[in-house]
Amino acid sequence: MMNKNIELCDDDIVEKVLDYYITKGTISSAETVIFPRRGTSDTTWEELIYALVSTDDTVQVGIMLGYGISGFAKNPNAPKKGFESAQYKSNLNKILGKVGFKKWRTWFCDNILKIHYCQSCECYHPLEAFAHKLRGSKTQREVEYKHMCMETYNKDYQQDYVKDYHKRNPHLKREASARRRAKIKNCTIDVDLSAILKFYKECPKGCHVDHWMPLHLGGMHSLSNLVYLPEKENLSKSFLHPNDWIEKRKTLVAAGIL
Repeated sequence: MMNKNIELCDDDIVEKVLDYYITKGTISSAETVIFPRRGTSDTTWEELIYALVSTDDTVQVGIMLGYGISGFAKNPNAPKKGFESAQYKSNLNKILGKVGFKKWRTWFCDNILKIHYCQSCECYHPLEAFAHKLRGSKTQREVEYKHMCMETYNKDYQQDYVKDYHKRNPHLKREASARRRAKIKNCTIDVDLSAILKFYKECPKGCHVDHWMPLHLGGMHSLSNLVYLPEKENLSKSFLHPNDWIEKRKTLVAAGIL
């Protein structure tokens, strides 16, 4: 079901992102200067993408590229200068297609490389291997992917959660199973499921909920067709017609079995 794991390091991601922008025509080459500066070496696209892949916010990107290091070190809460100004003047957000410098590595992988990191598998998988949901306002929706791929999520988390939930609510599982069987056999299903669930929940200890007219004989999955039967009687009744069961029960009682 799942595609092959994808092993990538920072250098691999940078190379793939640069190839994407070069192929797209956004930049001519990785060595193209994007930020010419005085006193320090000019910033190339390769250096910029590497900084964006390796860090999470504007401050760290600026530090890696040599912008305002002393200012950041003295007062981390001071207004960010240098890099923000440079990226604004170069329309960097517009060129790269993203507004704001947050979690660039994740954004590059999700939107350009079409892969996402699974924290359980500790490797990348294609996006189709992850469940997702929309975040943000109606006008600015962003897709957010789960931190675990669906296969691992179901295996390592969801199955244990479902087992625990059914252990705490056994009546829900039994009713759902009966309703599924009724649906498969095209039997009538009562619309008022709340009353049926209550009937299952209040089943006395040592008894089973039984469809008096079996589903495979056209019985309904409704409150009027449900009865409590002792476990031994229910297992003996099985799929018998009510009239046949009454006769069989007399025989079993006479034999001392029931």
